[in-house]
Amino acid sequence: MTYNYSNLNEGHAGEAFNRVLYSHPNHEFTVEIYSRLGFVYKNLEFFELAIKHFTAALNDSRESTFLTKVELRFNIAHCYDIAGDLDRAAIEYRTILTDHSVQLTSSLQAQILRQLGWLCYREEGPPTQRPQKIFEAENYLIQSKELEPNCGKTYYYLGRCYGELQDRAHDAFVYYRHSIDKSEADADTWCSIGVLYQQQSQPMDALQAFICAVQSDREHSAAWTDLGRLYEVNCQFSDALHCFKTALKCQPAAPEALKARIRVLEKELHPSSLLIGNLRSLPPSELPGLNEAWRLSIPAELSQRQEEFLKQKQQRYRDGSALLSATLTLPQNMNESVEIQIQLMNILRANKTEITERERILLEVLESKYGKIDKNGTQQSIEMYAEQDFTNAGMKKEMLMDGDAIPSTSSLEIQSAEKGTPAENKDMTKEQAKPAKEVSPLPYSFSLTADVRVPLTITASELMERCRKRVDKPSEFLEIFDEQVKPPTLPEVPRVEKFPPDKLLRPTPVVMVESRKDAYSIELQNYCYNSAVTLIRGLTQTLKMDLSLFSTKSLLEIAPNHEVEIRSQYRMSPDQNVDHLGQPTWTCHSTRSYTTIAHYAQYQAQSFQYSLKEEAEKLRAASAKYGGGSGGGSGSNTSAEAGNGLLKRRRPTVPEESQMPMKLIKFGTNVDLSDEAKFKVQLAELNKMPSFARLVAACNMLTHLGHTVYGMNTVQLYMKVPGARTPGHVENNCLASVNINIGPGDCEWFCVPYEYWSAVNELVEKRKLNFLKGSWWPDINELLEANIPVHRFTQKAGDVAWIGSGCIHWVHSTGWCNNVAWNGYKSLVPMQHLSWQLARNIRFSNQKMFALIKQMLIRSLAYSKMIADMLSIYDKPIRMHPRQKGEVSHYCSTCEIEVWNILFVREVNGKFPVYCVQCARKADLSNFTVLQQYAFDDLCSVFDQFRLYPQNRSAVIRVMWDARNVSRNMD
Repeated sequence: MTYNYSNLNEGHAGEAFNRVLYSHPNHEFTVEIYSRLGFVYKNLEFFELAIKHFTAALNDSRESTFLTKVELRFNIAHCYDIAGDLDRAAIEYRTILTDHSVQLTSSLQAQILRQLGWLCYREEGPPTQRPQKIFEAENYLIQSKELEPNCGKTYYYLGRCYGELQDRAHDAFVYYRHSIDKSEADADTWCSIGVLYQQQSQPMDALQAFICAVQSDREHSAAWTDLGRLYEVNCQFSDALHCFKTALKCQPAAPEALKARIRVLEKELHPSSLLIGNLRSLPPSELPGLNEAWRLSIPAELSQRQEEFLKQKQQRYRDGSALLSATLTLPQNMNESVEIQIQLMNILRANKTEITERERILLEVLESKYGKIDKNGTQQSIEMYAEQDFTNAGMKKEMLMDGDAIPSTSSLEIQSAEKGTPAENKDMTKEQAKPAKEVSPLPYSFSLTADVRVPLTITASELMERCRKRVDKPSEFLEIFDEQVKPPTLPEVPRVEKFPPDKLLRPTPVVMVESRKDAYSIELQNYCYNSAVTLIRGLTQTLKMDLSLFSTKSLLEIAPNHEVEIRSQYRMSPDQNVDHLGQPTWTCHSTRSYTTIAHYAQYQAQSFQYSLKEEAEKLRAASAKYGGGSGGGSGSNTSAEAGNGLLKRRRPTVPEESQMPMKLIKFGTNVDLSDEAKFKVQLAELNKMPSFARLVAACNMLTHLGHTVYGMNTVQLYMKVPGARTPGHVENNCLASVNINIGPGDCEWFCVPYEYWSAVNELVEKRKLNFLKGSWWPDINELLEANIPVHRFTQKAGDVAWIGSGCIHWVHSTGWCNNVAWNGYKSLVPMQHLSWQLARNIRFSNQKMFALIKQMLIRSLAYSKMIADMLSIYDKPIRMHPRQKGEVSHYCSTCEIEVWNILFVREVNGKFPVYCVQCARKADLSNFTVLQQYAFDDLCSVFDQFRLYPQNRSAVIRVMWDARNVSRNMD
């Protein structure tokens, strides 16, 4: 809460909230955390996460004191709006307006109408429909203005509408003026005023408006761009160049046009350019330079007011909130010593995790003596005051896009958060203080990594009996697994002394396969399993695999209209990654689009032909430069020297080439080859691979899933041109992956062993990037300086790259090539379902692996039984719904965890999403239908039959059945 409200760090606020949710997923205050987390992610522009958490708060039957249910719905719609999904946003906005079951405040209704008006203005369409869209936007905005006449954004949006109509320019100025009067520090409004002035041929007024815009927001890319154009039109090219470069730093929507202007201006302003001499003949400019413009009357006045506002804000911060000066309300007739002891007890409570053992004993004594008094007196006063302070409208942040906060719910009393709280969702500390007979029907939390508190030799009947005691005999119940698991922490980096330079850039193990015996040997399998990364050469040739089946030409003949996901990237060298201005960065620029194999094949071929043409031109230029011309006589030499002399006089130096990335390339990624009917020949060819690297094999865990997880147990193809990049990542669930380079070009690979992922994660977060979901390309020199070893190798055509479990890697293509891979797409693997499938199909002789699977079976079977027992207490019927062959695993629609065996389903807009038990309890169990996919008798049978088998010398894992039996038992 402190991080969130004090604006210290939104990322830290999100991390703190998530840690609380992990440790206390079922506490009564989770609805407060979900609503605040949604706001945090919205401000960070992580709109998918924001929608997820807003939806979780909306589905909770309890009310949030931060946002009401209708305000949560508005925020969900607003996330769709600013994320660019205008159609979905319009539907959500209109649904709220037409929902007569909710009472909308005038302020919220005005906000919805304002956003609908702005949405209509931004909606794309043919030019003939533009006047109609502006008319609709105007109607919505006028209604919003009537409901909330003091909102500056409404006037700004109206100004934008009228600014597009030539006969309404005066009205646009009027509404912009109203907007400035109500929120003068709005950069969008000042920028729009500047554009309007520029259209009216008033450059000095436009200049002052643009300066006010960038003064209000130093990262306003559009304002810097418009200011640069103004200077460029007035022939002040140095100022224009500075503005364009600043705009490019601020992540503009269309960087290519800016980079083209920068390159032209840099070239012409270079000392070797003829333009420099011609600048002296230009008439003096009417506009002040950029350094002087800040001192003009309007920007100077705005700057002074902003400084005064900042001083007032700093003074308020120094004074502190009213909460800090609140006095504790104590019951009357209490002497001073008792008052001091109660205050001491509260201090010890607040620092409970950091106090010493003696202080802990003192706290227990004070709580036993004054706990009741504190509960009825002091604690009530503090909680009431804090709640009122937290629901203050002034604490809420301005929304992205429109800058207006949703009205607060400060009128809600503290009791509103307590009303309707289920009995089983009490405070963790209170539950710990309860006697054993008051054990809740369900564990406080459920984690797949929780420590198991029963022996692995326990039978299914003993486990089921122990679960029944939770309900039938709570006083005798003992935990089966840890029910309060702390959030996971990053593993420690291996503690080693500083590696010498030759040890940091580690050689990559290369295995040469020369015979089929080598290819299918257990030694090759074990070598790959024990290596972070392995490059296998000669494997595809030895097994006589026809890799031409995966060439672009073959795929074009088979499925020309098959969908291909495209990533547009800048072409750079493998060691380089720069931003739009050419400065080193870890951020990868990439935009997504979609095409077909036929269209990408055409692009791939054109790219190759264009490259050949470029190489030919370079050779001709080099030949001419070093005297490769046809004329060898003295006359031709004299002519050449004269021409060179003239060239030297005109351009004494050659302009330095700009470091800005200019050339965009297209990377065809995630071409799904899972369709057995369409790609039967290709999939059959991959079955020649050794079993440990084969797509479908009994020793491949993902084979036992029984359903498709794209890219994990299916094949994907990557279609590349030189410079195509796969950013840094770890495969989902840290599974190993296999990658075959079809050729003809090569790929450059960079890999970091799993043991160092926490160190890489730290470097990624320092650059404000997300390790798991972000797009990043590490600087190899920075990794080496941080004492992180790196494997770097070239994968040639036909080479197989085995990427070990948890290995961090990123790939750069240096030629035209296709790559086939599996176990590599970022999809979730249902670990509970996978563990039960392995228990059915595999005999384990590896003790560590057996223990991991058995612990998973204990947790999932016990938790499933506890859910069933809880439902019997509430008289909630369970319907048997056997799992179908090939049915995908289910995940909770709200919290996205795996839902195994017992599913909670309800109808939502004609669909039947699945929910976990905890999210269903928060929403209201009476609205759900409960389905069970496996009978407990069948699960108990699998549980008891799963045991450790004697060690076998030839393999770590022995297959219980052959491949045919495995596929028959996948369900």
